[in-house]
Amino acid sequence: MPANLDKIYERAVETIQKRIASCRALAFRTLLWVMYAVRPLKVEELQEAVAIEEGDTAIDNDSLTDPDTLVEICAGLVVIDRVSGIFRLSHSTVGEFLRCRVSMLEGAHFPKWQIADTCLTYLSFDWCDQSCIKSSTESELKKRLEANKFLEFTAKNWHLYLETPSGLEGKLFCDTLFTKVERLLESQQRLQAIFQVVLYGTEHHTYGYHLNSNSSFSPLHGAAIWGLDDVVGRHLEGGGFDPNARDDRGRTALSWAAEFGWTEVVRLLLRRTDVDVNAVDLAGRSPLWWAARKNQVECLRLLLAAPNSQPDQKDHNQRTPLLRAAMKGGDGCVKQLLESESVDPTSRDREGRCPLWWACRNGRTEVVKLLIGSERLPSDTQDEFGQTPLIRACIRGTQPVVKMLLETDVDVNCRDRQGMTALSWLARSAWSGSGHETVAIMLLGLRDLDVNSKDNDGRTALMWAEKRGNQAIAELISARSVHLDMAQVTPTITADSKSVANISPLNSDLPLLLH
Repeated sequence: MPANLDKIYERAVETIQKRIASCRALAFRTLLWVMYAVRPLKVEELQEAVAIEEGDTAIDNDSLTDPDTLVEICAGLVVIDRVSGIFRLSHSTVGEFLRCRVSMLEGAHFPKWQIADTCLTYLSFDWCDQSCIKSSTESELKKRLEANKFLEFTAKNWHLYLETPSGLEGKLFCDTLFTKVERLLESQQRLQAIFQVVLYGTEHHTYGYHLNSNSSFSPLHGAAIWGLDDVVGRHLEGGGFDPNARDDRGRTALSWAAEFGWTEVVRLLLRRTDVDVNAVDLAGRSPLWWAARKNQVECLRLLLAAPNSQPDQKDHNQRTPLLRAAMKGGDGCVKQLLESESVDPTSRDREGRCPLWWACRNGRTEVVKLLIGSERLPSDTQDEFGQTPLIRACIRGTQPVVKMLLETDVDVNCRDRQGMTALSWLARSAWSGSGHETVAIMLLGLRDLDVNSKDNDGRTALMWAEKRGNQAIAELISARSVHLDMAQVTPTITADSKSVANISPLNSDLPLLLH
């Protein structure tokens, strides 16, 4: 950091230190929050954060400090981004300066623990009552979040500030804080209300699960969700808690820990010989399924290595962990699952769709590469509607995926139940600038492509392109048809190589696709 900036920041801190005690404390709390917040805080969130004091039971909205006043008392070290409405440090070097001199911030000996303590105080406020659980609706939850601006941040992030203490003073602070944590976990009603907020904005929110009452939610479930390995360890050692206890969704602590990626919690639970590694929830989803779905690679590794692990266990939609990973998970999870001899890469879900089908449908290039490279599955698998991975890749227009599929023994003329081929679907689905033109060239360069194949209604790919107004695709198909009629097609596919072919550019309307 330039020496002149160092001096500027030192003078700013000296200015703060000369203010009256209440302003000084408020300024240092503001700096602490802006520095250590895991995401930028909105103005109204920071206003509530710096207003919280030990022993408070509610926020007094009439006593919140004006945002411009907070900027002023921080002597230029923080600013408000008027566009996004968030507080931030005036320059990135401010954080670097203050973190190296955290002792300059009055009362900030354990900054992250202090933030966690403030969050726990906020979560203990009287915003939570029985109505939060029994009759909560989406609109009521939104009203609750609107009335309590800081609630979503604290519910989702407080646990991220817990760290291993150092020294006697740090241990004493830690013990006091964990007493608050235990009180929070033991309040089932409050725990359920907070958990509604934790799931808000996630896929659980999409399906409305965040609003469901969860009266069987235990402290062990809560500790697993927030990754509190110390608390999980204490509960497991102390007894009195069933490690396989299920909440109202049928989920165990191991299931939640696997979803959120808390490796140490998963490891602690798996050390118990009585933990059911394959316990499924009400939708038939195992801990391993959740780890694969959320791309929790290390948790997946631990679960795969566990005795009696069943990595090919299907949910109620007949989807295995590999299939879920191929759909929306990560490359790392797909790779680990493919290495297991117990995993069947050809397994199909209720609609007859295999992992490769889903990876092609979602344009997941690296996953497709892994699946094809496993050499354990056919590339022409059709779902219940007759659609193949190639058809789905052509609908999406994902060029690398189509190229990889064409280099296998895929049947480019395979027809679905509507009688449509990959080329027909591409002509029907393409839109301007989508990259479908390049995919069309790949297909049209293949010797054995039936360009005039008709669907069940008698439509060819050219007809679909014209019907949809896809002029570029229509011109490419027409050019290929002209070449066929004049016997001027010169593909480069050889008997021992089925790579993407070139087409002789005798017609200037047909671009040359280079390898």
